[in-house]
Amino acid sequence: GAGAKDSVLMYFSDTMTGKVTGNAVEDFKMINNSFAWVTGLKPSAQTVSIFYKEDKAGKPLNYVEPNTPNTQPGDYYWFGDGFVNQEDNNSINIFGYRTFDKSNASWDFELRGVTLITIPAGKTLEQHTQIDLPLFLNLEKIGKGTFGAGIYVNTKAAGAPKPDGYLYIYGVLDPNKQLIVARVKPKDIKKITAWRFWNGTAWDENIDHVKPVTDRVSNELSLTPLRDGRYLLVFQADGIGNHTAVRIGNSPVGPFGPLQNIW
Repeated sequence: GAGAKDSVLMYFSDTMTGKVTGNAVEDFKMINNSFAWVTGLKPSAQTVSIFYKEDKAGKPLNYVEPNTPNTQPGDYYWFGDGFVNQEDNNSINIFGYRTFDKSNASWDFELRGVTLITIPAGKTLEQHTQIDLPLFLNLEKIGKGTFGAGIYVNTKAAGAPKPDGYLYIYGVLDPNKQLIVARVKPKDIKKITAWRFWNGTAWDENIDHVKPVTDRVSNELSLTPLRDGRYLLVFQADGIGNHTAVRIGNSPVGPFGPLQNIW
């Protein structure tokens, strides 16, 4: 739906910075999060502004750093999904995963917790707020992971075809990239006591009762309503696999059909 007069806020997790020269990159550094503001349809230096912070020497830094009571030394943010909360004066809300590197080895990282980052309408990115939410799970015989991988806004204001007024917030547990589901009204997103978790048959107030609804998904995914009343779950098969894949569900919590590779 983007048009020539629209503008879009984009945000990224791992971001490669530096100057491309031939087949090499000078001053290469990878930071963990950044933002971009895009106007118009043709990408150029005039229509795309990319934001990250810099140190005194001009080297790139993460745009947002964890700053909550639960933050520990060494934590940084990877971003989950986000949405515009029309029941909170159109604030922008993004899930942030507090992550830390256990060593300098590749892929030797671990998640410590989940934060909700809120940018109030009319404010700058620097004026955001952060709150810890207990959405990190480590369930015996099921797995470890977080909520925030995908958000489906099932409200009338968002144009949902079957609105019930809830946010459906998806999470992923390892091993086997199992999909879990929670829901909450947009106005109550910061009130953890208002959250409910799908236990396989009903919405449960106890997060530890959550049950996976399917598997082999990824930590970034989306749910889209189809014209026939079903729902399309789109993800990268097996987290970091070779295919973009889909499953089709009868409701936002499934049941979901077989994995179908589409690209």
